[in-house]
Amino acid sequence: MIIDSETHPIGINNRGEVMNFCAKLLMYMDQRGVDAACVLPAPVMGCNVAGRIIEQATKIAPKRLIPWCRLFYREPVLPNPWTLSPSLEEEKERALEELEEML
Repeated sequence: MIIDSETHPIGINNRGEVMNFCAKLLMYMDQRGVDAACVLPAPVMGCNVAGRIIEQATKIAPKRLIPWCRLFYREPVLPNPWTLSPSLEEEKERALEELEEML
């Protein structure tokens, strides 16, 4: 399951209600029987909020809330998180293999 915060009903505002977002997301996942999710923040959030989501998701539920950059980007934290990796397909395959191992 991939959570795209730009289109998904569970939202977060720019003031950084990250803990609340992660808690709501875990409840949403439990209600629907979802084991793991990748959180993909919206570009409107900016790098700081996206970074806090990555940090908190990793602390709260590292095997359930997968930092979005682990699936779609090369580095854990990038200066510009909206720049796609040149070998996106390779990265996605590698990340999906890692995700399967974690589950």
